[in-house]
Amino acid sequence: MSLTSEQINLIFDQLQRDGATDAYDAAVVSCETGMRLGEIVRLRPEDWLVEWPKPASADRQTRGWRDIRLTNRASRVLSERQVRFGRLFGSECDPDATAHMIANAFAQAARRAGIQRARFQALRLSYAQKWLKAGMSLCQLNRIMGLNLSCPSFRSPSEN
Repeated sequence: MSLTSEQINLIFDQLQRDGATDAYDAAVVSCETGMRLGEIVRLRPEDWLVEWPKPASADRQTRGWRDIRLTNRASRVLSERQVRFGRLFGSECDPDATAHMIANAFAQAARRAGIQRARFQALRLSYAQKWLKAGMSLCQLNRIMGLNLSCPSFRSPSEN
């Protein structure tokens, strides 16, 4: 399920009211970049560059490196994060535990905002939907989302 921009804003507002800073910042980064939560919680300061359109590099433990375009908003959120134990999100605990805590805070904020069954993954789907509506091809979207799907080859009717 993807979310509308109105629903996303309601959830963002609720996360701020709840004081869920990690979840809010991770949600903004995902919404702006299409990054997976597992990639976000493993980010280290050396993995990204502040200037648009230079890429950030997703963690190699989550399906390999890929270039991620940072918007000004995502860059600002990341640059304001305090580095703790070498990472931008979480603490010395397991990144998977941090991802679980962020996902739970997001789901709770969505419910309090009146949006049922919203998951953190919906931000990534909303990001993809935005680009498809803007006319991006599926092959381009596959590449920027890190999906590793093969693109269909286009043949003329005479080649079939």
